[in-house]
Amino acid sequence: MMAVSSTAIAGNTTGWRAKLRKASFRGVEFGVTDAEGEGGRRTVTHEFPQRDLPYVEDMGLATAKFTLQAFVLGADYMDKRDKLKAALEKPGVGTLVHPWLGELQVAQGGPYKLRETAQDGGMAVFTLSFVRSDAPSNPTGTVNSSRSAKLFGSAAGSQACSSFDRAFTIAGQSAWVVTQSFALVTDSLSVVQQVMRGNMSAVTSLLGAATGYQFGALASMGLAIWSAMQSMPLSGADSADIASKWCDVAQRDVDVADPPNAGQSRQLLMSNAVAVNTLVTRLAAVEAGTAMADAVPVSQSAATDLRHGLTDAVDAALDASYEMDLSTSNGAELAADADNYAASVTDMRVQALSAVASSAQAAPEVVEVSTARTLPWLALSWRYGGSVANEADMVDRNGIVHPLFVPRGTLEVLRG
Repeated sequence: MMAVSSTAIAGNTTGWRAKLRKASFRGVEFGVTDAEGEGGRRTVTHEFPQRDLPYVEDMGLATAKFTLQAFVLGADYMDKRDKLKAALEKPGVGTLVHPWLGELQVAQGGPYKLRETAQDGGMAVFTLSFVRSDAPSNPTGTVNSSRSAKLFGSAAGSQACSSFDRAFTIAGQSAWVVTQSFALVTDSLSVVQQVMRGNMSAVTSLLGAATGYQFGALASMGLAIWSAMQSMPLSGADSADIASKWCDVAQRDVDVADPPNAGQSRQLLMSNAVAVNTLVTRLAAVEAGTAMADAVPVSQSAATDLRHGLTDAVDAALDASYEMDLSTSNGAELAADADNYAASVTDMRVQALSAVASSAQAAPEVVEVSTARTLPWLALSWRYGGSVANEADMVDRNGIVHPLFVPRGTLEVLRG
């Protein structure tokens, strides 16, 4: 069996030992037996009704904390002890030289602890707590437009669902009215699915509680429709593309005409149709703004198109209104709901437009260029776009058939 010498073992630790720093605080040196640290990220978990998964909000880096087991010793340990105590009792931020982490700007995270015993004569042991601290600066604040847009959108969506639940009438109605009203819901969601090109199976599962058209089994029909709509976009799809599609949903053409001389049941069905289409329009505008809050436009012109699309989508949602008689029992409540929705969705639009404008600052610009002769697309991308990073966009944007032989003429390229 091969023996391992103590010299060899010491040699293995020489590297890291050589990197240790002499510990000190505010220039007062001390020894350290061990150290602990705490860090990571701060998060807040938000849980919502009718949602299976929570939303975890990242609040940034957690405060870095350090705990040191320190000591001073020797015949003059009392002088060293008093100097360290004086350094620890000064107010404000000070410089800590951490044996493993180096020089840090810290404040004390709590009172220090001091222990001296007759058994360990000539030695004082400290427990020190520090919190990493930046140099003080003037306080500044910025609005998180993306987060604000989502909060206003959530409020607007909830108000739209509440208004729908008041307006959508099936209680005590005939089986024909109930079944036809359910068909209105599924037909509207089918139209949404065609635009979003997502998964229609979510409609069946999320509205499954209404099997046999027993809508009373659902706590809120509006929230069930909203959940079905939220599940439609393809997983992992680009936020800008999702926002654009929701804008198309909000601006779709809907014609719900109340036929003249219709009976009471048909009039009620037409009223339910207006309620369904109004809800879909309002929620589509909400989803458009929520998706746009996270959108990263591929170009400045794409950002402009997104902004115009959201503006038109919210205008369509604001124009959508129930054909209601204010003299009815819930007419005043529906009017108040409409006002509350309008306020929230307008605030959402302001914040979403601000968020996409910030994202667009770093986006490239689409420019038109004219070529005098046939060239390969890589050469064109480098010459007119400044890099080859956008070559795929050039091929798709201009419908180039053969990338090695791009005919002369006018091309659109991303620059920036």
